[in-house]
Amino acid sequence: MPYPDVLGYFAPPGTATSIGVRFVKTERLPNPYGTCTTQTMLEEKHYKGPYEVESCFRNCLQEKIIKNCGCYDPEYPHANDSTILSCDTVNDTLSRLDCIERISNADSSVFDIIKECNCPQPCK
Repeated sequence: MPYPDVLGYFAPPGTATSIGVRFVKTERLPNPYGTCTTQTMLEEKHYKGPYEVESCFRNCLQEKIIKNCGCYDPEYPHANDSTILSCDTVNDTLSRLDCIERISNADSSVFDIIKECNCPQPCK
């Protein structure tokens, strides 16, 4: 699944833009040499498909939001669980959205996605 919001390039309209692309193949070594994963598919609650670090992070972030805020962030995929409501449709929406912001903010002292989520780079 591509993530243009994180891994993409946004070209402004009305300007000439040149983009060069080069394919680089990286292979990492698993234990005992490194910490990469040989997992090829992500079968998590909110994301299913080929294993990608970004998908793993987003699944972990959604789980943290559900646990701390009591609702899911509609910006990210979520499991079809009717017992968990979207944060933009529950009572006290502003405090729920503030809860999401505190967790998902890159400078968050509430949640360190790198430390708290087990999302190693793929070996291949």
